[in-house]
Amino acid sequence: MISSEPPAATLAVLFYNHKAFVAETVRAALAQEGPPLQIILSDDASPDGTFRIVQEAAAGYDGPHRVICRRNAANLGLADHVNALMALAEADVVLLAGGDDLPLPDRAARSLALLGAHPEAMAVSFTDERIDAEGRPLPRPVPADPDGLTRVTLEDVLAGNGSFRSSGASRAIRRPVWERFGPLAPDCPTEDTTLALRALMLGEILVSHRPGIRYRVLPRSLSSAAGLQAMKLERIGAQYEADIARARQASILDEATAARAQAWARQTISARLLRQRLDAPGRIALSDLLRALRHPRLRRREKRRYLRRFLLRRPD
Repeated sequence: MISSEPPAATLAVLFYNHKAFVAETVRAALAQEGPPLQIILSDDASPDGTFRIVQEAAAGYDGPHRVICRRNAANLGLADHVNALMALAEADVVLLAGGDDLPLPDRAARSLALLGAHPEAMAVSFTDERIDAEGRPLPRPVPADPDGLTRVTLEDVLAGNGSFRSSGASRAIRRPVWERFGPLAPDCPTEDTTLALRALMLGEILVSHRPGIRYRVLPRSLSSAAGLQAMKLERIGAQYEADIARARQASILDEATAARAQAWARQTISARLLRQRLDAPGRIALSDLLRALRHPRLRRREKRRYLRRFLLRRPD
């Protein structure tokens, strides 16, 4: 029987042209252990029949979770799809999930437990078990401390002691991460690093070294090489700048910290734009190589890789 109590968390699953994976993803969402959830299965006007499969996979569910199947009347794109789901979310903790990924059965319960034990944390994420399109496991480094927990602060990131290398695909956030800053800009091409920066400006991010999802690696996903190459990184930078400005205006950040955050954001986006050019097919331009060798946000191994490519492809 579905409880009349408010849900412990909202699990919002975003689908778009995921018909090959829908049924398995819906089953994984409905199999979440722990307290009753609000589960929103939302299709962004897919033309491939995804929503029909969502409805079929959820039909007849009689478990404890409150399930909503919905479809946007027109394609909204990632940012506005997230905005729509955040407006529908009833719980104070929201888990976002991609329509091709598989949340492990205890993802929601462990997210709630960690956030409950760490009130200063505004978000929690896990590592991933990576799989291919057919669900076969892919190699993934094993953490030195598989049961460990890392606490990341804004100061860690600004000082270069931390990063957003936690799994955005497995993240849970508290509602203020969205409410204190407002909706994402419609043209922002990704939600994970933008919500992570917001969470760090409000508190901490917990990174569990245990897996929370089975993350499907596809050749044309947003996080694939092709997806990263096509991403409009300037729009992520604009979202960073807008959120930092809001944090300063609302006294979430003081002037000095806001200025450091702004400098970090600009350096981070410039590094990602430089990687886009350097990773594009063809020869590396000498001017780009020199910028890469001087850039503080590029790692030594990246610089060595780009230098080797330049030397190997440079004409005699």
